Amino acid sequence: MYFRRVMNLTRNFICAGVVVMLCLMPAALMAEGGQAVSQDMLIFSGAIVDKVPGVGKISASPGGRNIMGQGDSVYIRTDIPAVQGAMFYVLDGPEKIIHPATHCFVGYLVRIKGIVVVAGEEGGDEKAVVVKSFKEINLNDLLGEYYPVAQVKLRGQKPAGIKGVIVGLTDEKIVAGGGNIVYLDKGAADGVAAGDLFDVASGEKPNFPAGVIQVIHVQSRTSTALIRKSRDAIRPGDSFGN
Repeated sequence: MYFRRVMNLTRNFICAGVVVMLCLMPAALMAEGGQAVSQDMLIFSGAIVDKVPGVGKISASPGGRNIMGQGDSVYIRTDIPAVQGAMFYVLDGPEKIIHPATHCFVGYLVRIKGIVVVAGEEGGDEKAVVVKSFKEINLNDLLGEYYPVAQVKLRGQKPAGIKGVIVGLTDEKIVAGGGNIVYLDKGAADGVAAGDLFDVASGEKPNFPAGVIQVIHVQSRTSTALIRKSRDAIRPGDSFGN
């Protein structure tokens, strides 16, 4: 069953007298059985990537503050043109991920802390406004190129023949419970698709059932998944498959 199609939402943000149209995906994408993945989770969950996609950073704030949130102004420096109205993601991390079983480098876990919109130049610096924040925005946070979050179709199927290992959790927690995000060492190249459901088993003998996860985002070699059910704490090193 595919997500219910709903109209995209549009919000207006006034940045130094400039009205910026920020087109958002539906607030909740509905999956089979009434389960939903919020737009915020789709954005914030991030992914494991080979190279950190930084194109600039937050360099200062008008009031000299070190911590900013939604509605606050910041100054930015970018490696690409930052015209008025341009949008950038504020990146959290990156966190270096080492495979818990093979001890090999997997990639960098990069999550999104928020979104800024360029308001214009002020005193020779580019000024921007934080129009969305999931966490505190800090000085020197990296900026990433903005891209719309595509609507995904969670099919809810349980593919056979795919087995892997959980290599990371959200917020650098040691364990994660129901509803949290985990990161997998298998991706599109291995046949993983958005919506796939996998059973999770403890990485320690006797490998007891630990829960069920559902993939919400796929990279070539890795995936991001949501814990749908947890019978016990899910940890890096736990295995998944069907």
